[in-house]
Amino acid sequence: MTAGYRASPFLAALAGAATVVLLVIASGHRGSFALGPISIGFHDYVKPLAWGAAAASALLILEWQRTSWRRVAIATLALLGSLGLVNFAAYAAPIVTDADIAVTELYVELATRGDLLLGPYSRFGWHHPGPLFFYLVAPFYALGGHQAAAMYAVALAINISALVAITWILARETPLPVTPIVVCVIVFVAWRVPRFLASPWTAHVPILASLAFLVIAAAVASGRLRLFPLLIGVGSFAVQTHVSFAPLVFAITAGLTGGVIWAHRRGGPSPWTALNASAWVFALLWLIPMSEALASSGGNLMALWRFFVTEPATGHSIGEAIEYGTYGLTGLFRTDLELPWGGHVELYAVSWNVAAAIVETALLAIVARYHFAKARRFEGCLALVALTATAISVWGLSRVRGDILNHEVFKLSAIGALNLGILAAAGGRLATGMLGSRVIHPALRRAPYALMLIVAMMIGVRDLESLTSFERRQQARSAIVPAFTAVRDYAAAENVHRPLIRVGPDRWGDAAGVLLRLLQNGTQVAVTADSVPMFTGAFAATGDEDALVTFADLELHRELRDKPETTILLSAFPLFVDAVRIPPVRR
Repeated sequence: MTAGYRASPFLAALAGAATVVLLVIASGHRGSFALGPISIGFHDYVKPLAWGAAAASALLILEWQRTSWRRVAIATLALLGSLGLVNFAAYAAPIVTDADIAVTELYVELATRGDLLLGPYSRFGWHHPGPLFFYLVAPFYALGGHQAAAMYAVALAINISALVAITWILARETPLPVTPIVVCVIVFVAWRVPRFLASPWTAHVPILASLAFLVIAAAVASGRLRLFPLLIGVGSFAVQTHVSFAPLVFAITAGLTGGVIWAHRRGGPSPWTALNASAWVFALLWLIPMSEALASSGGNLMALWRFFVTEPATGHSIGEAIEYGTYGLTGLFRTDLELPWGGHVELYAVSWNVAAAIVETALLAIVARYHFAKARRFEGCLALVALTATAISVWGLSRVRGDILNHEVFKLSAIGALNLGILAAAGGRLATGMLGSRVIHPALRRAPYALMLIVAMMIGVRDLESLTSFERRQQARSAIVPAFTAVRDYAAAENVHRPLIRVGPDRWGDAAGVLLRLLQNGTQVAVTADSVPMFTGAFAATGDEDALVTFADLELHRELRDKPETTILLSAFPLFVDAVRIPPVRR
């Protein structure tokens, strides 16, 4: 028996013990026990999580070639990660969210109750295609005690999972110099942009998933048809979470579908098993959006179709799209690269960025042709897919209505990083040649992949701690909890059965935080018709509302406060909460 095989049972046992400890901690029990020289405490989930993850990772590296051990290690890592998410959410200090993140948390709360049919809300009045992200967060949010910290932890888990998928496929399909270089460039972007990996904002969450989609697409194009269902799953997640990924995902998926069918007709492998499984994955993941559309005469999907396809609208010229798109593609080299939150973009050195992006795309085309000429099908497909994604993403900016915002440009920085990784890997292969398996021990050849993922995890933990700490320090949202308390106490004191919330100018972020707490408290509440699109039909008025509660700015508050029927519930600039009894339309 080799040394690796002798170590495997011990590593598996250590990972299993850590899993049990995490289960105990998640259940609320405290204490400690000794496992040989290692003391594992029930009071702190970080230590057993670290030991368990290290043991399972070592097992995965040592036993990668043995299917049974590999599956055990992967399943253990997934379970450890899930328990880590739950424990982090349960033991983290509370976070009071507002604005977009508060709306996200409200949607997650609705998802825990099965009451959410729509995706993230858009500033244009419609919703992004589906609620898949919210339903992924919901179990961890519920098990973690309905704490906002779960959203940040799940966002990190999604991004790390995307990096794992990228690394796994590249490691299977390319020689040693390629995978570490490509992954290193992507991880470098995460390091350059603090808090990115842990951001739960729905404009950030799908970005690395979209890169995983591109790498999976290259694998499918090179003949890995069994990955087609995974392609559909990852692509569906990206599209449902942010509609801007739809052109990219739909075009590449349609091209691959047509390509594998065409290849089969010319004597290639049958794609029908993979396509059948993919159809079932698609049907499952799109069941909620399709059901909402069927129940609402087209619903949100029809609203998206009208907005982007049938209604005439002024977008941006191709020239503008190229200027903004190339500014994004070269983001890795810009000193102003930062995590965007929806603000305006100021372009600098436009001609230099355009020239650099043209060189980048030209080199991608050359690299694709070179790899195909050398019969490196996967690497050629990867360069070709990246080239296609670049063109589609730049063109997509021409469809944006109004100002092109910084988060719409930022996603192209990730594609630009993938492009640079592909080009750097091609250069690495030219410089070093292929390192054969006879030169380096298999476990050592896998070490660079593990190292890149460990670095990514360290960056992710940094981002998680930084972003959650930052959120807790925000004083602008300090009135949300008092506003909730005031509305709750007013309803109890005045025997109000169902207050109707009116959201004043620029107070929707505060209202989202209060609505979330009223929902969690079990208070029946509705919003006025103009706020239903944002807060969904779960808060639509039924006619039973017997008090009108207004979240007002100073100007609106001055209009209401002198009316004799008005009760002032909260006066904490800039948020004012006023209430007045109203007769219900029906009982």
